[in-house]
Amino acid sequence: MLLLAVLALGVLGVDQLAKALVVANLREGQVLPLLGPVLELHFVTNSGAAFSFANGFTWIFSIVAVGVIVAIVWFSRRIRSLAWATMFGLVLGGALGNLADRLFRPPGFGVGHVVDF
Repeated sequence: MLLLAVLALGVLGVDQLAKALVVANLREGQVLPLLGPVLELHFVTNSGAAFSFANGFTWIFSIVAVGVIVAIVWFSRRIRSLAWATMFGLVLGGALGNLADRLFRPPGFGVGHVVDF
């Protein structure tokens, strides 16, 4: 459980730091070339799921994220493998990061847009 928790908090921290840097230094829609056309950052926000699927249903994805988080925490006591703890720690950190965006970013609580880049 310790590995799962440390990874989840680490992923959450890196996720929120990276998003804060993008929001502070780029405007939405801006493209930042890192390695010419081979690697670029595109700053977008997403109100839906992956690839803007189901835009406008942000509140549903907030509820789903809470469900995923609760399920991982609930089942974490049963994990006996470092590989599974690593996997669930990474998933939990990502779910917490996206939930934080949906709760605290514009346009409002529970319907905020996830910062993607």
